Amino acid sequence: MAASFAPAHLSVAGGLCYSWGVRNSCDKEPRAVQSQNPLLDDLARVASGALGVAAGMRDEVEARLRDQFERVLARFDLVTREEFEVVKAMAVKAREEQEVLAARLGELEAALAARDQGGKARKRKAAKPAGKATGKTGKTG
Repeated sequence: MAASFAPAHLSVAGGLCYSWGVRNSCDKEPRAVQSQNPLLDDLARVASGALGVAAGMRDEVEARLRDQFERVLARFDLVTREEFEVVKAMAVKAREEQEVLAARLGELEAALAARDQGGKARKRKAAKPAGKATGKTGKTG
């Protein structure tokens, strides 16, 4: 059979193609089938026109919604992604610096506490002989 490329709705007989009962040549692409009823043709034209209008209306509605959405967002005073990333980096840096300063403060407090402990121990050593001396004098309290 010639014309093995023909769609399933075509039948080939004697070099001619029959598409839904309409005779045409197999060498050409099958044409859109026209109905014999003008009412159906008119309905098809009206339906295709309505689809075109609906697509245009959809585009118009999308554009108006997009504009309205942009106006609403503009009222919220939102930041851009770049501004957000800059502030986020600043916050991370500040947090790192705060942790370093907290560690340094802990070290300084530990050194101060050790120094205070050393000073108290020296005062105790100095205070013990003085207390023993008062005890030797025979004063009773």
